[in-house]
Amino acid sequence: MSQYNPTTAKELREYLADYPDDAKITAVIWGEDDVRQMNTDDDFNGELDDDFNGELLTDEQVTKVLHDISYYHDAEQGINWDTIRYHVEEVKKK
Repeated sequence: MSQYNPTTAKELREYLADYPDDAKITAVIWGEDDVRQMNTDDDFNGELDDDFNGELLTDEQVTKVLHDISYYHDAEQGINWDTIRYHVEEVKKK
């Protein structure tokens, strides 16, 4: 299978439909809640992070971050909180 970058659960289910039911696979799922969590402080108490000037991510920005972390991921580093934070910061610059 080639690399695919689904952005919705529906698209992921459609992609996985190509695999036989007994196929051995692995996946790590990051979602919009994880991306939005980067807008809160490091204590994850729900307060806005000063690094983002008190601005919440728009739905469009969240979609862009999810796309970018998957599309540009480094297979040796994987996707982690630092990766998500980097892409959130990049989207917020624009």
